[in-house]
Amino acid sequence: MDKMREIFREYKRNNFPDEMPSRVWKEILVTSDEDKDGFISVEEIEHTLKNIGASDKVSREEILLLMKELGSEQDDRVEVEVLKGLLHDKRGLGHAKAEGQQS
Repeated sequence: MDKMREIFREYKRNNFPDEMPSRVWKEILVTSDEDKDGFISVEEIEHTLKNIGASDKVSREEILLLMKELGSEQDDRVEVEVLKGLLHDKRGLGHAKAEGQQS
């Protein structure tokens, strides 16, 4: 998960430095759930990573491992709400003390 956090932090720093982190993370999640079924699939994550120029930074195997770490009941997708909770958790992306510091 740390690798994904850093990818999204870098994306925010480079593209939306003045936006609130929670707004950026929400937009990423809304955009990632392409079929609006409440789940984000491996393919949707891969597509999101491609769209932000980070497809070469995370392998499919790493995405599948992330799904398992998040407790996905299905290996190939995770609930948007699970990701949202993680991103807004104190250990998640939205609460770094400063953009350059780890949470």
